[in-house]
Amino acid sequence: MPPHHQYFGTPVTTWILNVLYSTHFTDIHCGMRGITIQALEEMDLSSQGWEYASEMVLKSVHMALRTAEVPVRFYKDREGRLSHHRRTGWFSPCLAARVNLRAMFVYGAEFFLLRPGLAILAAGLLLTLPLSFGPITLGSITLSLYWMLAGFSLSVIGLQLFYLGYVAQVVCAM
Repeated sequence: MPPHHQYFGTPVTTWILNVLYSTHFTDIHCGMRGITIQALEEMDLSSQGWEYASEMVLKSVHMALRTAEVPVRFYKDREGRLSHHRRTGWFSPCLAARVNLRAMFVYGAEFFLLRPGLAILAAGLLLTLPLSFGPITLGSITLSLYWMLAGFSLSVIGLQLFYLGYVAQVVCAM
């Protein structure tokens, strides 16, 4: 594995997946997988390229499958063999990273839409509801109509994010 994959690409994309999905994988790009036929059929994998490994890991997380990592020993390529990245060009690793990150974000509606949507909705309601009874004075600051409008806007934005995340989860589940 080239050094930029070993020390940058693989660890960074694995870290992003672990943060987004609260997992503890050490290498999501290793192609060595063991899976039951039933789980493979239920996953309904559709990727045709680089994102295949990420899709499999992400769907196993979503399906709450039991996963375990076992050390795998890789041997050095024989002399004269070019890696697929060198055969397809210098931009290939960047394309692979982009495709894998896109797969993580597509399946990450809960992290990007549902949770932030609920937090923004709650913040908007906490600002709007008390002001519906009249202006509130906090020291030298008076919260009134404009603050209520800001809270209402936050509530609407948060609710829309939540709805969009819910629709994305339903669509991804199909």
